[in-house]
Amino acid sequence: MGIPVLIGILQGEATQLVLDCHAGVAIYPENAERMAGAVIKMKEDTAEYRKLRSDCLDAARQFNRKQLALQMLAELEKVAIA
Repeated sequence: MGIPVLIGILQGEATQLVLDCHAGVAIYPENAERMAGAVIKMKEDTAEYRKLRSDCLDAARQFNRKQLALQMLAELEKVAIA
């Protein structure tokens, strides 16, 4: 969708995915000041925001549910044939 993620979890699969894809920023959970700071930084650093948006769109294409389902179906068909 092209909207950078602010994820309030510092560890875990979702956080790692956001960071690996450069699709957003991880912040300390339940910390309003850090969340506000991250939003302000995105607003002020337009180059970084544009990069995050672009990377979000790339991640959305990479993790498209329909495409992933078709890949899974193809793998299951391989196993069924074998």
